[in-house]
Amino acid sequence: MSDPYLGFELEVDSPRGECLDVNHAASLVSEDEICFCKHDGSLIRGFELVSHPMTLAWHKCVGWARKLRHLDAAGLLSWDRDTCGMHVHVSRDFLTQRRWYRLDDWVSEQKKFIVAMAGRHSTEFAKFHDDLVDTTVQQLREGGYRYAAMNFQNENTIEFRVFRGTLNPVRFLSNLELIDALCRFVKFERTLSLEDFYTFVGKQPRRYAELQTYIKAARERLCQS
Repeated sequence: MSDPYLGFELEVDSPRGECLDVNHAASLVSEDEICFCKHDGSLIRGFELVSHPMTLAWHKCVGWARKLRHLDAAGLLSWDRDTCGMHVHVSRDFLTQRRWYRLDDWVSEQKKFIVAMAGRHSTEFAKFHDDLVDTTVQQLREGGYRYAAMNFQNENTIEFRVFRGTLNPVRFLSNLELIDALCRFVKFERTLSLEDFYTFVGKQPRRYAELQTYIKAARERLCQS
């Protein structure tokens, strides 16, 4: 298997003090069979847009940009609400357990880069290894804790919880490209430095077109910090 299957959960919510017709907005984006909407208790008056699993190539073909524009036009927010995130699930069988653990280490080792790409710092909903207090990395990997950058609790998927929610189609696609790239990078490459990752992405300009733009911006911010 050369391509991982990706699914996402995108949280959207109403502006504070406003009562929007979220049911109508949900019906507009879930009119086909590629996604559905569900309730999330952390949101005031919103929902999660949940996709079915598919490859990155299919995600680029199914018209997410149109759905995101529907949500934006309805007045819903994602990036501008601290409670909203975007979680990306990857089929667990894409990598061996050892490589998942290596990727988990890599994500925390490269915390500054991941934070720059994800649009938010470590939160109580997506902790990196050095943010864990009452939980060990081993407990996390055994499924004893879910609010981590990488959640191992699900039986069939590994969940990446690092991203701030977004209705920007370019950033949205870049997020999916980043997870696809990280999983394929760990699967196919021998050396795994951050520079090696930049090179891996740079060699695939069509596959990772949006991601390269955000990586360039992230590298500039990291050099200035």
